[in-house]
Amino acid sequence: MKKERPAYKIKPESLEFIQEPKAFYEKLISNIKEAKEIISITSLYIGVGEKKGKGILKAIKEQLKKEDTLHVHMLFDKSRAMRTKTDYIAEKIEKWRQTLTKKQQKRICISYYSPEIQSIVWRTMAGERMKEVFGVQHIKFYRTDEKCIISGANLSDIYFDERTDRYIQIENEQALITFYQTVVFMVTQLAGYEYKEQKMKAIEKLPTPFEKWMEEDFKHQMRNEKKEDETLAEQLHAFWKAMAKKGDAIMREGETIAYPTLQMGYRGVNYEVDTIETLFKESKGPIYIASGYFNMTNQVSALLKKYQKEVHVVTSHPEMNGFYGSKGFSGWIPTVYAAAATDFMENHASCKHHALYEYYKKKPVTFHAKGIWTPNSTFIGSSNLGYRSKCRDLEASLVLHTTNDTLQHSITNERQQLFLPTKKIQATHYLNNPFVNVNRIIRWITRSFLRSIL
Repeated sequence: MKKERPAYKIKPESLEFIQEPKAFYEKLISNIKEAKEIISITSLYIGVGEKKGKGILKAIKEQLKKEDTLHVHMLFDKSRAMRTKTDYIAEKIEKWRQTLTKKQQKRICISYYSPEIQSIVWRTMAGERMKEVFGVQHIKFYRTDEKCIISGANLSDIYFDERTDRYIQIENEQALITFYQTVVFMVTQLAGYEYKEQKMKAIEKLPTPFEKWMEEDFKHQMRNEKKEDETLAEQLHAFWKAMAKKGDAIMREGETIAYPTLQMGYRGVNYEVDTIETLFKESKGPIYIASGYFNMTNQVSALLKKYQKEVHVVTSHPEMNGFYGSKGFSGWIPTVYAAAATDFMENHASCKHHALYEYYKKKPVTFHAKGIWTPNSTFIGSSNLGYRSKCRDLEASLVLHTTNDTLQHSITNERQQLFLPTKKIQATHYLNNPFVNVNRIIRWITRSFLRSIL
């Protein structure tokens, strides 16, 4: 990763790969119960009406009672939280907040954000679920004191019970954790909303006590900035460049470097895309890619097509896709992804060392994992590595580069376990497939209209 970018030397023993959804939930609860200063929860949504979603809120409430110095910050997608006909997450979280004492409420900041991509007319006219098509807050960052989990998993029961994903816990790496925390607080400060009296209102400012967990140089300069997406993008650029100047780490034997990534493509923040392309260009061995929602951009596909070594891609069997069996347009989503996979296989048919694999493990398991593995490196985080991640959603991920034998073994083991229940498929696999209906019309519609929103 030669190009100037934020980089942090970290200890291999500070990293822990979590292998199972249930272990992910247990780790979250355990971390919350040990928190003394800060809990920061950032996700697409939380299942506030579900058993384990309630379990998280219950654990937070109990810890607030136990620790008088504990502060809690939450950030969720605004459009998802305002699905009034189904979950109505914002309303349920507000009712939970009202069960706290006045003093405890003062130690909590609950915020919401959605990308403002379309015009205000479009956003006003669009239905509740259609607003999420335009773009969502997609970062998954779960911090308690000096621990944080970077993942692609949301906080609902299905992600804790049966949806395969990836999770890595980072402990006692203050500079790296502060990077992500600063990004999350910048979103709240510059573009965040709060839910009051059954309405979303722009947050005036991030409560002062939370500033102690931000990067020092960015604690105060955002207070008087104009609240909008453009300002957030400008500040993210400034923050990235400032952190990149500090990222002068040089690899030595046994060292591990963490490279955080950001993507806000709808406002010109494309550091994740640049990082992924750099990973592929610098790789000197087999490349492994996983995405439950496989929809690779043309640029990345063309870059990989030139790659003369092995490329292994794992995607979800249509029946293992989280949208399989959904009503309305959502029910067609597995077919659209199958069409994108078919195009990829045909385009790479001349590449003898390139192969696509399908995650075939039977229900109730669904496949939501995403990531990249190259020799000595792995990419992990919220991004699904496709058009939507590039152009529509707010993403944050992490690249780990290591020469440490123990950590390399952990990375390889995690990848092997993830790839175990897969089988190789051919370019004709999805044509006349009983689970989907991929034909020329579907493929044309996918290429022409749908790939940019999925």
